[in-house]
Amino acid sequence: MSKGKIVLAYSGGLDTSIILKWFIEEGYEVIAYIADVGQEEDFKAAEEKAIKLGAALLRVSHIWLWGFILTCWMLITRGCMPEYRQCHTSCQRYHCR
Repeated sequence: MSKGKIVLAYSGGLDTSIILKWFIEEGYEVIAYIADVGQEEDFKAAEEKAIKLGAALLRVSHIWLWGFILTCWMLITRGCMPEYRQCHTSCQRYHCR
């Protein structure tokens, strides 16, 4: 009997693979999730690894275009002009200094 479902932000690396296996051993059903933000990564290899370790499934969301659109929108609507103001284009920061 499963203790519940967990969605794990999964990279396919050592750390997330270990925690994926640990959650499974603790009795959870794990759904691995990768956000494709434009990085060059072998998603098929990550999927095969996650399934081999026992994940119920691996879901990849291709969100790089939305990240680009969000960054452009923030720059335009906040009036950030790189010529005279330092702008942070990270999606985690929505302000200009």
